[in-house]
Order: sequence, then structure tokens, then C-alpha cells
Amino acid sequence: MANSVKTRKIILLSLLSSATIGAIISFAIISRNNNITYCTVTFDSNGGSEIDSIKVPFGNLVPKPSNPTKNGYYLESWNFNNMKWDFNVDVVKQDIELEAKWNVETYNIDYNLQGGTMPEEYETTYNIESSFDLVRPTKDGVVFSGWFDNNGNRIDFIMPGMTGDISLTAKWSSNFITISEDESKGLINVYASETNPNEYTVTNSPINNKHHLFKGWYDKNGNLLSTNPKYTLTINPDITTYIYSRYMTDIEESEWNSTHGVTPTLSVNKVIYGMYPQSNVNEPAIIDKLEQLSPTRFNNYYYYNHEYYVKKTARLARDLNTHELLSVRKFDNGDEFIENETYWFKVEPVSWKILKESSNQYNLVSEKLLDVQRYHRNSSTRIIDEKTIYSNNYKYSDIRQWLNNDFISSSFAFNKSNLTIMEVDNSKESTATPDSGLECENTFDYVTLLSYKEYNEQALSNRLIKTTDYVRVSGANYSVNSNNLFSGYCWTRSPIETEEDNGTSVSRCNMNGTINNDFVGWGGSCVQPSITINK
Repeated sequence: MANSVKTRKIILLSLLSSATIGAIISFAIISRNNNITYCTVTFDSNGGSEIDSIKVPFGNLVPKPSNPTKNGYYLESWNFNNMKWDFNVDVVKQDIELEAKWNVETYNIDYNLQGGTMPEEYETTYNIESSFDLVRPTKDGVVFSGWFDNNGNRIDFIMPGMTGDISLTAKWSSNFITISEDESKGLINVYASETNPNEYTVTNSPINNKHHLFKGWYDKNGNLLSTNPKYTLTINPDITTYIYSRYMTDIEESEWNSTHGVTPTLSVNKVIYGMYPQSNVNEPAIIDKLEQLSPTRFNNYYYYNHEYYVKKTARLARDLNTHELLSVRKFDNGDEFIENETYWFKVEPVSWKILKESSNQYNLVSEKLLDVQRYHRNSSTRIIDEKTIYSNNYKYSDIRQWLNNDFISSSFAFNKSNLTIMEVDNSKESTATPDSGLECENTFDYVTLLSYKEYNEQALSNRLIKTTDYVRVSGANYSVNSNNLFSGYCWTRSPIETEEDNGTSVSRCNMNGTINNDFVGWGGSCVQPSITINK
């Protein structure tokens, strides 16, 4: 009998599948003493509404929570380790954190043009992250006064944070007419005041960002109203007001270009080409007008009465020996300047001395020192292409980058076409210490500095180079000696070896015309650019 019972037990165990036995063993491990092992599931809503964490038995599916909300977004998925979590398939085997992945909601913009016409391209949708100006429609015989929503609020642009479909209605004014006399050069934009229904601001936009000289706003009788490209006026609602925008004629523009350095002009062994801030402006009437203007898109210059201006806060140099402010702090017009005060300067044509002339080109150097720059921002050596590069290496210097980027953009904003790339001699023979091994390979540049050799071949009197008013308030160190008043220091492009050299020194022209050297990071030395142009 005992053997029979034993046999039945063996048969029963043998009939159980291996999977069943595995489950029993697992259950025994997990649920010893009836204790179930739970995993904690937390939900990172990633900026959305909070979802409470939950406990889920080991090996079970995670119950899908209600979707969190986030203004301007919809939930795309819950992710674990950047992979989408499938609530119908994936089981939990450890504590996990699920992160919400969001997509932006798209909203519609509906335009009620009231008979107007939209340009070819305009936005019809937006989202909470969008940022753009609403386009301005046109309608014959009237002026666009703005877009207004269903609540009567004026809306000029879509900005981040806005949500919801928008319905916009165009409003028009029939008693204010603008006319561009030359639409090939510029277009008119009109902005109605949000507070005064009879106040408008007109702006003039050059076509295709080309340089065309705005002459002014005129009334229907030809009277000049303003030369400012941005002009605000109040109209009489009982009559129709006409305003005309006028650009210089091609002949006037050509003449202006010639006298302002846009077109290279030969003048008594010099070439006039490019524009740069130079002379101080001290006429109160002009300064008063300038203070009311906004800068233009050209280098943030201010445009008034067909001239460009710039303002700068004075940063003054110290005497190299006493470390006191220089004793003579004056502009060419005799006015004194004070540290941290703001001054206005006229952007004037640049005068260039002719160094060499060929049948089709001029090699030039500026007659005056035009700006103040460090040769390189620090003295650290660098490894480039497995080579040790010292801070006085011209090819990789900050001043070379500035000359061929910032300076070109400022000086030749209206016309760069006459500049030509030149091969710049950086050989050891161009330096003061040809056996130093500090020379670099030749560079190919639009703008450069003269080398030690090129300065050394000039007469001493030619190395007395005057600073401009603009340079003097920009931190330049200059002479206060009456014999060479306002002559400044200027960099060459040539490295030089010194007794305690670690690749940080560059040859420099002094304010008395001699040549020595200085540390690459010195902030009081000026720039005398050199260019080559086609005739």
C-alpha cells in the first residue's frame, strides 16, 4: 500500500509541466510568507500636470494613467530610457520612472481681409513656441491700420506663449494715403497708433537690403516733412492726408557715393574708399536730432540728413609711466572729453595712402589710425593641426579675424566689390628677428596690417600716424607732445623674439615713429589697416 501511494506521487509530479513548476518556484521566491514584491513607478510629466506614483507587482503591466495636461502641447507618449513604453506589453521588473514626451499643438490663424490682398507668403498656423510678425496686407486707396481679434484687441505679432485658434480682421483707413515715388528702391510700412486713431508711424524699407539713400518724407505740395526714415505724424480725420517717400535719384546717389567713399575715388595721391567713425560731432542741433533716432540696420549707424553717425562711451587710456589719465584729452575741434561720457561721431570716408601701384591695382594703407584692438586676447599657446601655435602667430590672431570680418563689415558695408584678396608675406624676412622661428605661413586676406619690414622701410616721419577723435575715446594710447600731438601706437603683423620670449610679443610702431615691441594683449595699440583694390 505504501509503495502504491509513493508511486502515485511520482506520477503526479512527472505530469506537471516544467513551466508550471517554474511558476510555483517563482511564486515561492516572490511571495514568501504571502508578501508580494512591488515595484515603484513614478511619472515625470516634464512640465505638465502632476501624476502620482504607483506601486505595481513585479512582472505586471503598468496601469496607464490619465493623460497629464500642458498648455500648448499634447502628450505623445510615456518613455523609459528614451524608448516608448507600451502599457499593453511592457511589464515592470524594477523601480522605474516614465517621462512624458510632448509635441506642440498647432493653432490656426484666420484672416478676414475686408477686401485687402495678402502677400505671396504668410503664416496660417502657429504654436506656443512661435515668434513672428504678422504680415501687412494691401488695399488700393487706403492704409492698413492693423489686425484686430474678435475682442477688438490689436495684434501685430505672434509671440511665444500664445495659444488657441485666432480670427483676425483687417482694419483700413481711407483718409491717409502713402505713395512711394520709387518702389524699385524702397517700400513704405505704416503702423497705426494703438491709442490714437489719427496717429500713424511710417517707415521706409530698402528693397532687397540694397543701399539706397532715403531723401525724406514729403507732403502732396512737395514740402519736406522729415529726413528720418521713421516718421510719426497726426492726421486731420476730416481731410485726406497724402505722404510721399522719396529716394535720391540715380545721379544724386552716384554723387553721394563718390563723396562718401562708397565708390573708390583717386584724390591727390590718395584713394578715398569706405566709411568709418572718425570726427566728433559737437553741434547741439544735430545731437538733439540724433538722440531722437533709432539706429539703422547698417552697423547700427544713425542716419540723419543724408549722413551717418555713431555714438560711443569714452574709455580713456593711461600714461604708461604714471598710470594717470593722459594730460591732453581733446578732440580735433578743441573740445575736451571725459571718461564714461557718451559722444557722437560722424561716419566719414576713409583716406588711404598709396603704397604701390600697378596697371590694375592699388596697394593702400589708411592715412590715420582707425580703431583700437588687442593683437590677441590672451598669451596662451595652442595646439592646432598638431603644431604649437604661439599667441603672436598672425594667421591665428584675433586681430586678423577682426580685420577680415568686423572691419570689412563696418567700412565697406555699402560696397565691397573693389576689395581684392592679397597674398600676405609672413616670412621670417618680414620680421625683426628672422632666426626666431616665430614666423607663420603666408595668409590670403582682404585686409591686413603692415609688417615690421614694411614699416622699417618707411621714413620715420611716415610712421607718425595720427589717431582720430573716435580712436582717442576708444582707449588708444597717444602722444600729448606738441611735436607729434595725437600720434598713436600701432601694431605690425610681425611676431618678434625678446629676451624673455614665450611667443607673446609683436613688433609695434611707437607714437614717436620708432619701432619696438609689445605684449599681444595690450589694449592701447591701434590699427592701421592695409588693403588692395582694383582700379
